Formats: sequence, C-alpha cells, structure tokens
Amino acid sequence: MKHTSDYPLISVIIPVYNKEKFINDCIGSVVCQTYRTIEIVLIDDGSTDASGTICDEWSLNDPRVKVIHTKNNGVSAARNTGLKLSEGQFVMFVDADDTMKPNAIETMYHGVAAGELDMWTSYFDIELWEWCGGNYSKYLMNQRKTAVWGYIFKSDIAKTSSFPEEISNNEDFVYLYRISRLTNKVSGTYIPDDNVYRYNQSDEQSLCKQTSISRVNSTLRAVRYVEESTPSNLRADFELYAFNMYLYVLSNCPYEKAGDEALIMSKKDMGRYMRGHFIQWLNYPKRSLGIGVVKAAFCALIPSAYSALVSTIKGASNGK
Repeated sequence: MKHTSDYPLISVIIPVYNKEKFINDCIGSVVCQTYRTIEIVLIDDGSTDASGTICDEWSLNDPRVKVIHTKNNGVSAARNTGLKLSEGQFVMFVDADDTMKPNAIETMYHGVAAGELDMWTSYFDIELWEWCGGNYSKYLMNQRKTAVWGYIFKSDIAKTSSFPEEISNNEDFVYLYRISRLTNKVSGTYIPDDNVYRYNQSDEQSLCKQTSISRVNSTLRAVRYVEESTPSNLRADFELYAFNMYLYVLSNCPYEKAGDEALIMSKKDMGRYMRGHFIQWLNYPKRSLGIGVVKAAFCALIPSAYSALVSTIKGASNGK
C-alpha cells in the first residue's frame, strides 16, 4: 500500500519499560508496515536501561516516530498518555516486546473500515459472538480475553475510556469492558493464519509470566470494576465470569509471606462464592470440561488447600 493522504492516519501506541532486548524488533516491525500513514507513539515509561535511547534514535530516522519520556507510572498510565497525545483517526496498541506481521495494520484497517465499525480484532470468535446475540459486554465476559493488542479502534471510541492505572493485571479487560458499554459495532477474524500479531512468549520478564499477591489483587479489583459496570440483564454472565476469575486466582496465587500485602478477598470467600455458583457454572455450555470440573470442585470445597497445593507443585517444577 502506498503512502497517500487518501488513507486515514493510524496511531500505534507502544508503552516501553526496560525492553532494550526487544524494542528494536518491535519498532522495526511497525515502521515496515505496508500501511504507511501511521504515527508511532512511543511512551518511555521511565526505563532504566537503553530503551529510551533506542526510541530516540528511531525518532531521528523516521518522522512518523514520536517519543514521550515519562517517570515510571506503569503500562496503564503510559497507554493513557499515548491516547491523549495520539492524533490518528484510528488507534491501536502494541506491546514493546512483540512484533507485527508486515501487512498487519493494512489488514486491520480494511477490517474496521469495510464494516464501518468502532473496532476490529484479529482474534474474534464469531461463533461466540452469535451465541451472545451480538452483545459485546456479554461476549467479553464469556470470552475473558484480556489483551488490547490485536485490536484497532476508532479514536473517538478509544478515547471515551481509559485504562485503570491502579491495577497491573487485567487492566486490558477493564478497558475493553468499559468500551463495551458504549458500542456493539465490533467484528474481526478468528482464523489463526490471519493472526496479525506476534506475541513474544520468550520474554521471561513479561508481566503475564509473573505471579504475586499484588497482581492477584489487581485481578480481584478488575472483577469489582466489571461488577460495578454490569447491568442487571447481564448479571448471570458476570457471575460466571467472576467464578472463572476466582478459579484462575486460586490456581495461580503464590504463598502469602510475611510482609506481603493482604489479599483484598480471602480464599475462603472466593471458595464460598464458587460453591454458591457451582451448579450454575456446571450447567454453562461453554465451561471447562474434564479436569476443569475437578479443579473447580476442589477450589469451591477447599480453596486454601487447593491454592497451597498448586503453589507447591509450581514451585517444585520451577526448582524452588
């Protein structure tokens, strides 16, 4: 695709914090996109390695690259800053340790433009969308995807919401859920070969590979945020969403040590909630099967013991 004013400006927002090993590949994959009418908004979130310098070097070589240096406030604050300063008619987010296929933005732009949509995603489950009756809030709670990468948004819809800066886990989901209350004009593709985003699972420092009480609390706060925004007609969907999130927490919560912050919801209370909604979850047609039922039952009946057992097994497998 040639660079021409006939195509709208698309802002690509990339929060950067200590990613010197990955940021060159990330920016390079965006700079080389077949869709040329872009601005690349790099938010250096107080990096202490060479990431900020690398970003500045890219801005000197490509006028489409804009760099903003801030103190370290976290990925949500960085994305919110990028949203405020972006000038494109469309917005998308990329993580600094990931890359995009060369035709990614072109594919995504044509997807959102062809349907005159508010957003388009490269991992859209059409079957689930139809099962949810085209209700985006219901779809999100049943899909439980938490990442904003792979999405393209109209700027006017993207800027109606913000990422919750006080949490560090599931902030993507909260952002998407907030938007879901405003639009159902969503579509995409779920064909793996058409996946436009290359998620880097080799970065051992990636937040998604780390577990802490703080991150567990962020997940629990995210559930509360979603509950606050859920209308009465979607209450049953929220209850199943909360059940699955508590199952996730109890399966990933590390040992609580002296000096750790306290869990904002006790394991006992999570188990009680799960017992109260177990039959509802069991009758849900899209629930986990087989071993998932056994795990859920153990979580509901003996939540603290189950969580401790999982922590022990994971610790042993990691050589701890």
